[in-house]
Amino acid sequence: MMTVMDGYPLAQQGNAGLAIGTATIASVMGGLISTVILSFTVFPLAKAALKFSAQEYFALALIGLSIIAALSEKSIIRGLIGGVLGLLLATIGADPLRGTLRFTFGNFYLIEGLQQVPVLIGFFGLVNCFEMIEKKAEELVVVKEIGRIFPTWKEFKSIVPTIIRGSFIGTIIGAIPAAGGSIACIISYGLEKSISKHPETFGKGELRGVAAPESANNGVTGGAMIPMLALGVPGDGATAILLSALILKGLNAGPTLFTEHVDVVSSIYILLLLANIFFFFLGIFGGAKVISRIITVPRQYLAPLLFMFCMIGCYACRSAAFDMWTLVVIGICGYIFKKLDISSAPIVLGFVLGNLFEQGFRRGMMLSKGNFLEFFTRPISGTCIALAVLIVLMPSIIKVITKKRTTKS
Repeated sequence: MMTVMDGYPLAQQGNAGLAIGTATIASVMGGLISTVILSFTVFPLAKAALKFSAQEYFALALIGLSIIAALSEKSIIRGLIGGVLGLLLATIGADPLRGTLRFTFGNFYLIEGLQQVPVLIGFFGLVNCFEMIEKKAEELVVVKEIGRIFPTWKEFKSIVPTIIRGSFIGTIIGAIPAAGGSIACIISYGLEKSISKHPETFGKGELRGVAAPESANNGVTGGAMIPMLALGVPGDGATAILLSALILKGLNAGPTLFTEHVDVVSSIYILLLLANIFFFFLGIFGGAKVISRIITVPRQYLAPLLFMFCMIGCYACRSAAFDMWTLVVIGICGYIFKKLDISSAPIVLGFVLGNLFEQGFRRGMMLSKGNFLEFFTRPISGTCIALAVLIVLMPSIIKVITKKRTTKS
């Protein structure tokens, strides 16, 4: 979702190859950096991850939600409306703490809540289909060139700091069990836009807007290995499968793995490095050139194909026709919201982070026996809340500083 913010405008400008090439390079570098961090800081980061409780998860979700301000330059009010709608969508289904059914209207499929795939594809895929259908054939722009794959040396130098920051963010977030890559991508993109001297370029084809979420996304890969190897606690679904494989082989993850089976740990590190190197050559010399040619398909043919793949993708999740109807309803709502100038991004942000936000807040209040101040007095959660406030205020601070410098000059 975050990559699309600037990747799609780049494609519209005839730079689809550059967008995919930059995403590939950022992903590879993010994976390599996270592997290096994993090799040297596995135990300190694992111990830090153990200190995360409900208050810290709430604060982490709050950082993600603060990105709504950065994505709502035209109207903060409309952005907040979108964010609140997303949070409301996340409440559908069984209460995570008490099991009470909420807004299910007796529908069996809503007990688990709305599935992420139909919601995300509806807002970002189906809305584009409707826009293509709305336009006349002569108004549909057909891009015939994919452009270059590799960024120039100047462009590469400009995104290196972004990639390094994104990799560290992804590794740290990945080390927190169940935090997930979505939060890392959202925080990385929002932070990059907030600290940028020209935030207005984001969303219009900014390379840093592609590099930030992609490096964070792959940074999570190495980060998720940290609690799994050091503590035997899987950081995500992929590491849970790997942990199961180790158990089947009679190996117990934890400190003893590093003392009794150094060869296994070393093999994991080497394979992570090789996987990223292999991905670079596959992505740049194979995938980028082939995949980016999709944009050369005339839009009057692409729209029905895209609609078909959206429907198939939703049905494949759990083989339920209900998800296909959800996709259509969400797509129509997203199209109406776009006409009302309400961006889909804040809605999706609220929906993706809604569960973590609600559970973190409610569990935090239960653990603190109703003392809300604990969210601020705990070091990690207090720092995260302060960072969320800073992200919201950063664009205004940068504008004031820039205005003062312009006045002086």
